Amino acid sequence: MSFESKINFNGKEYNSLNEIPDEFKVMFKDENNNGIPDFVEGLLNSNTTGSQKPLVANFNSFFYNGKQYSSIDQMPPEAKEMVTKGLGKLENSGFGIMMPKAENMNNSINQTTTNMPQELKDEAQQELRPGFKFRLIMTIIMFILAVVYIFWLLKIV
Repeated sequence: MSFESKINFNGKEYNSLNEIPDEFKVMFKDENNNGIPDFVEGLLNSNTTGSQKPLVANFNSFFYNGKQYSSIDQMPPEAKEMVTKGLGKLENSGFGIMMPKAENMNNSINQTTTNMPQELKDEAQQELRPGFKFRLIMTIIMFILAVVYIFWLLKIV
């Protein structure tokens, strides 16, 4: 049994890290050869200090033997076991895992059916920074003025 994995990076799909252009491969270097890219280890190590938010992986579907599943419960037993073990290893390394819930099968497969952590809900509810709102309003006003000016120039010419 084997896994066929694809890597989506920078909007393109690759079959392996070897296909990624050299200028991007430096992001995936693994100096201690433990199989975890150094930038991920840095994220995981900084989480132990509490200085950053935890790294969270959100799985809303699984692929096995060319078939897409929206829940681990739908997968064949051998695939279910492999996925469970793999996700367990990720959780042990410091990743937070959010999985689709089986009771929401009627939802679109691309929708996340799990509850968001409270920390993410709180962050989503925060008001936009006042400076951002001001810049957005000024940009819209300047755009309208530019359009009016262009029409004025076209009428003169």
